[in-house]
Amino acid sequence: MIANSEALVFSSFLAYVVGLAIGALVLYMVIRSAVASALYKHQLWLEQYRPATNPGPQPPTPPAPPVP
Repeated sequence: MIANSEALVFSSFLAYVVGLAIGALVLYMVIRSAVASALYKHQLWLEQYRPATNPGPQPPTPPAPPVP
């Protein structure tokens, strides 16, 4: 009787652990795909609006004249 109840406790504990592991994996995959989608949309936004806000490298400004 004692061994049987220990097996029941272990199997129910194992069921909770497996359930939590599957839940954590699903949550990880949802967050991972959301971040990947946001990064892709951000890259598209940068490619579309970068020329208007960042014209690229500019020539260096000449040094200021020395103060007498």
